[in-house]
Amino acid sequence: MIPARDRTELLGEALASVLAQDQGERLMQIEVIDNSEHTRDVPRVVTERGGSRVAVFRRPMPVGMVENWNTCLARACGVLVHLLHDDDLVLPGFYRTIAQAAASCPEAGAYLCRFHTIDECNAPTDLAPLLQPRAGVLEDAVGLLGLRQQIQAPAIVVRRTVYEQLGGFRPDLTYSPDWEMWVRIACHYPVWYEPEPLACYRLHGAADTARAARLGLDTAGARRAITVFSEYLPPEHRRRLPRRARENVARHALFLASRFVSQRDLAAAVRQLLQALRTSRSPRAAADLARYVAVGVRSNLRRALRAAGLRLSAGSADREHR
Repeated sequence: MIPARDRTELLGEALASVLAQDQGERLMQIEVIDNSEHTRDVPRVVTERGGSRVAVFRRPMPVGMVENWNTCLARACGVLVHLLHDDDLVLPGFYRTIAQAAASCPEAGAYLCRFHTIDECNAPTDLAPLLQPRAGVLEDAVGLLGLRQQIQAPAIVVRRTVYEQLGGFRPDLTYSPDWEMWVRIACHYPVWYEPEPLACYRLHGAADTARAARLGLDTAGARRAITVFSEYLPPEHRRRLPRRARENVARHALFLASRFVSQRDLAAAVRQLLQALRTSRSPRAAADLARYVAVGVRSNLRRALRAAGLRLSAGSADREHR
């Protein structure tokens, strides 16, 4: 199920990655949920890439991200549901590996794999942490998945009965609804893990995640997700896990703030800094804050000195000339 919105070039790549592994209509439903606002190009791209093999459902009017994801779940017919965003990709062997895992471990509620982060040009920029070295049921899935956002949507497949049992993505979580969902699933079902990277999560300037980061909404949303899933964590995780999760979110916000400083986007840096302070003031977060502030001060001081040096040289040359 592919939620799509005004990114037709990337949609074509996502479709190509799925169609290269097409198992036929009897075994695989492929459907695009068109939530476009400005164009009607999605059906054209779908026809060009997949002919009549790929179905398109066009919403009568655009809706929010979470509602569109839930529309995907409602329209899914398969035993297993893969939510592949229109700017992400799957790598060769993804569906075969997941199908084998589902057959060998039918009691699992979800099946996930390691993934690459890629940029606009499909170049890998990062590799998700290895959660465990072997394929199989993930040990302490709640503790691992609740600690931080470890899984992105292209890398996880969920049994449709699990979504039916637990409900869809929460509409009150505009940001980080997927993180809350993965923790919710792990609290109720075993989760299968495949250590081989078989999916690609794309980060780019036009992505909703990039805009949310500039506004600090991603950090606020993650904090809200932690508050929600804290209510249903098993007893052994209820006391420490939320605190550690908030600390990790705050530290990531401080990292983003430092990156925005280096990009000279001070407004975005301040937003992330304020969100970090609202999320956690643990000793580790405070140490990160001190380090990033020191680095930022040194960087800005060097820039100021370089600029002053250039002006001084120019002034000296002027005086010499006169």
